This record gives sequence, C-alpha cells and structure tokens, in this order.
Amino acid sequence: MHTEPFPCSTTLRRRYAGLAGLAALVLLASAQPNAAQGLLSVSVGEDGKVRADVGTDGPGSRRTLSEAEARRVATVQRMLARLGYLSEAAITREIDRDTQDAVDAFVKVARLNNPDILSEQFLRALFLAVWAKDNWSSGQADGLDLVVDPKMVRQAQIALRDLGYAPGPSDGVFGPGTFTAIEVFQEDRDMRVDGLLTTNIYEAVMRASSNRDIDYKGEVRVLNWNDYINPETLMQFERETGLRVTYEVFGSLEEADTLMASARKPYDLLMRPGLGIRDMVDQDLVQSIDTAALRNFEEIDPVINTITTNWDPSNTYAVPYMWGTMGIVMDRAKVKERLGKEVWSWDLLLDVKYARKLADCGILVVDAPNDVLTAMVGAVGKPQSDLNDDSLAGLESRLTATAPYFEVVDSERFIDKVAKHEACVAVGYSGDAMQALSQADGKATALNFFIPDEGSIIWFDYFMLSQKAKGVDEALKFLDFLLKPEVAAQNTNYVQYANAVKASGPFIDEDLLKNPALYPPESVMKQLGVVNPVTPQLQRRIDQLWGDL
Repeated sequence: MHTEPFPCSTTLRRRYAGLAGLAALVLLASAQPNAAQGLLSVSVGEDGKVRADVGTDGPGSRRTLSEAEARRVATVQRMLARLGYLSEAAITREIDRDTQDAVDAFVKVARLNNPDILSEQFLRALFLAVWAKDNWSSGQADGLDLVVDPKMVRQAQIALRDLGYAPGPSDGVFGPGTFTAIEVFQEDRDMRVDGLLTTNIYEAVMRASSNRDIDYKGEVRVLNWNDYINPETLMQFERETGLRVTYEVFGSLEEADTLMASARKPYDLLMRPGLGIRDMVDQDLVQSIDTAALRNFEEIDPVINTITTNWDPSNTYAVPYMWGTMGIVMDRAKVKERLGKEVWSWDLLLDVKYARKLADCGILVVDAPNDVLTAMVGAVGKPQSDLNDDSLAGLESRLTATAPYFEVVDSERFIDKVAKHEACVAVGYSGDAMQALSQADGKATALNFFIPDEGSIIWFDYFMLSQKAKGVDEALKFLDFLLKPEVAAQNTNYVQYANAVKASGPFIDEDLLKNPALYPPESVMKQLGVVNPVTPQLQRRIDQLWGDL
C-alpha cells in the first residue's frame, strides 16, 4: 500500500490535467487509500481554501530533538515558508514561537485535528498544500523541470535507499517521503535544500549511488547553468580522481547571484558569460587562476584566448568553456502562411506589421537583455557590438511597438516551447535551439535556426575561481579535466554547444561539426560581434527597457 498519496503515473496525470489547483488536489488525494494512512479527507471549502482532517499522533510538545527530528522540523519550516506562513530566515530546526505560530495558522486554515507537527500525517498535509499552491503537477517548480517519469522516480528512490536515506516505498511516486529524503541528501552535501527531484538532483543521486564505493579524497563545488554538462563527465571525473563533485545549477544570473550569497558552503568554480568577467573581478568575487597548473590550458583555441582579452586582458581570471551565437528559430511553413514569404531578418521581431501577424503562432525572446539587444543593433544601422545610447533608442522605438506580440522566457522554457512547436519565431542561443530541434517531433524539419541578415553576436561562457574557494587544487584538477579534447567533445555532443578546445574536433559527432548553426561558416562569423560591458547609466536604461517589455 502506498504511503505517499501523489500518483505521478501518466494515466492519473492526464486524467486530472484539466482540473485546476485545489480541486485537482482533492481528486488526487481521493485516488489513494488515505484513510488507512491517517489522511481521512481533503476538500475545498466555500472560501476556496483546502480542508483536511488528519489523524494524529497526539499534541506536539517541546522536547530535546534528535538530529532526525530537527531535520523533520526544518522540512516542516521550509514547507510553511513555501505556503507563506513563515519567512526563510525563520528556518531554525527548532520548534520555536515563530514556528508554532505558523503551524497554528496553517492548522486553522486546513482544519487539522490537533496534529503532532513531527508526524507523517502533518507532513503529508503540508505536502498536499504545497503541491497545490506551487502547481507541482505541472512538472515544474522554481523554474526547473521536475522528474515525473515513474521509472526515473523509482530509480532515484532505490538509489536514495542504497545511500542510507528513507524515501518510502520504491513505487515511482514522488511524495513526502521522497521529498524529505532528498532534503536530507541535499543537507548532507551542503546544497540548496528544496526537496525537489529536479534533473540535476536526479543525476546527483544516481552519481552518488553509482560511486558510493569511492573513498573520496576531497571535493570540488561547481555552480553552472542548468543542463550544461554531460552527466557522464562528472561521473568519470569522480572515478578518475577520487574527488566528489557537488554540482548545482541556475537558470538566470540573478539566481546565480542569490545562490552564491546564500550558499551553505562556498562554491569553488562559478560559471559566468564573458560580459560578466570584469564585474566579478572588480567586486573581488574571484581570484586569479594559476594556468601553469593546467596542463591542458594550451589546448584552448588561441583565437578564443585573444577574444577573451576583451573582458580578461591577462587571460588569468577565466577559463573558456563553451561558445555560441544568438539567432532565430523560424517555423518556415507557419511564417510563410502568415506573411506570404519567408523573412530572414530581425524584422520578424522588430517590424510591427510582421509581429502582429505572427502573434497567434507564438513569438519568443530569451530573457537575456544585453545579449538580445546587442545582437539586434545591426537592424538599426549600427555596427556590431555597438550597443550605446543611440542604438538603444533606435531599438526601443521599434520594440515598444512589437512587445505586445512576444513573450520573454528563460532558456529552459525556450527549449521546451520550441520543441513543442509553440512558437513560429524564437530568438535564442544556438545551443538551446539545437537542443529544441533535437527534441522536436517529426515536424522538426520545418524549423530553421539562422543568423539574421543584419548580423548577431558570438558569446562565450567561462569558469571562474571563487575568492571563497575552499578547494582550489581540486578546482584546478576539474578545469584541467574539462580541457581534455575528448572530454570537451563529450560535453559538446551532449549540450550541443561548440567548446573552446581546438583539438576536440575528431571526437565531436560529425553531424554537429557540419551544422552551420553550431559552427558557422567564415562568411557568417564576420557578421558576429561580441557583447561589451556598458556604463552603469546605460545598463539602467537597458534594465528599464527590458522591464517594460
């Protein structure tokens, strides 16, 4: 019998897909034998609030908590914070006055029957409420994709149990037991604690289980873009070096800044775009890298090292990882149907007569203001890379007119929506476009990624060594490993971005090497500029314009 009342099966998810919020929660809860578990009923009152009657283990009492109980309290506090009853700063692992007040408020709204806040029943009631409020049934949480495939959930549950955690039954159901086990796993590794089975956490759990016989000699802590490395690379590095990789991800630079500031333990390596290098150095957030300790540093393409001097004049603060372009994915058939022709320019987004006609099939723009605006400057008659007050003014007048017809999305949403053919024009990064096209169904041949006639940008991402790094030597070993030609190619084959290692070519899939979207011909490369730093005053104008859009 299930002890976790949330079915994640395809049948049940499809059955309840059309139901909203708490109403869906009621049906999901009623689909399980809850009475035997202590969850007697879940309903929605006339005021729209969830009502639950939960069996209890008796009233809670103040006592000295064991480590397991303190962790359970922290889980309860985090759920109460998600529901708005408690602040993040109040997660103390103790049953203090703020926690008791938050519990009382939740109990009153949910109409619980004098619960013990350490009981399974109370945790389950909280989980139900959070599930409904944050709409986890959608398969997304906090901007990240959740693992909902029952087979993968079951694999994670088995791996967690092998590692000594208690995720409940290995039934492929993501419920409070699995949620709590993941939180403890994250705590043990000083990761961001949210209990969510995201793709990155799934890979971390599977890697830890597979490599659990390794007698680790150290650790390297890495913060990188989401879905931006081959999981096998991390597995292989651990096996070859005996160093554990604690790997966390972000979806935006703002999120990265938040994670850096709130990290339970400092990161060693930080991912940053070229444009962000100077700020990181100026703010004393990073330290110089001893490139002499990197035996494979000489493998970096000299042309890329030269470009890097735009942001890192001495080539000592940043090690290049991947590079790419920004362009447009176009569904040729849908565009031609609406415009009467195919258009291969930024006018698809900047000309209101086009944008208005394309709005019904979807126009997307990735949420990267400096990159997007710099990529477009050629469309207002300015030289590539020349984003200044004049060029921004020219773009602003055109974007203000077309903004009602497009949607700004993050990279993950870009990939998902393009793959599902929910956009006929989508402005984004080359690698994201390649991933979307590779995930699209049989109609993918109708999709084209191209560099607009007026030109665009070429961008680079870099690893930087944190000023707070505790594992400097371990970080250098990780960087050196990534610069091996075969490892660089392994990552390119997975993320579908070009890497910085010149000798990696023979190891890269031939289809990728021949793809002009990934490796543009020289004629296109001449139309690409880099994104340069801007003055604080201009950055404020950019942020204001982007916010308005």
